[in-house]
Amino acid sequence: MSGHIIERLSAERGVDLDAGLTPQQLALGHVVRRTIEEHLYFHGLHGRWVDDAGFAAVSAPDGYFSKLSGPARFLISRYLRRNLIRMSWRRGWVGTRPSSAEQRRAAPSSAEQRRDAAQRDVDSLATLLADREYLLGSPSTVDATLLGFGWGMVVNPYPSMVADAFNAHPNLVAYIERMKGRYWADWAG
Repeated sequence: MSGHIIERLSAERGVDLDAGLTPQQLALGHVVRRTIEEHLYFHGLHGRWVDDAGFAAVSAPDGYFSKLSGPARFLISRYLRRNLIRMSWRRGWVGTRPSSAEQRRAAPSSAEQRRDAAQRDVDSLATLLADREYLLGSPSTVDATLLGFGWGMVVNPYPSMVADAFNAHPNLVAYIERMKGRYWADWAG
């Protein structure tokens, strides 16, 4: 996921964000990136594509597909939802084979269990960051992953347990704002 994107951009640009890290920092960065990409990401995906409120915001006329015509927006958003729900089912995030709207919302754990699991992930990130400027002490690929995911979650246009978890930690909110200002100050979105 983000690791592949970072590797490709690093190779194309001749940049190694992790060049100054120790083996222990590299190992910690790897584990944190995997937690974000392989666990926390699916909490965000569930909120965006499986939960009806998230999907309503994503597929709304001013949502993710706003540049498409009404029929194209309708078809593409539902096609993506169906495929992402199937992917979630294969990974165990949706409890039954998703063939109906009720089954799509059914998950192996309750909303409360999913919220608690996401909260534990975000609490761990906040604890690791503490009062440091960067997660591992200097800019690294794990910072790129955390910024991309965190920023995407806190500015989403729908209620989100992951956004709530991030916003409950002033150090993570400050981190996202600081990183946006430092590396994406010219971003208009």
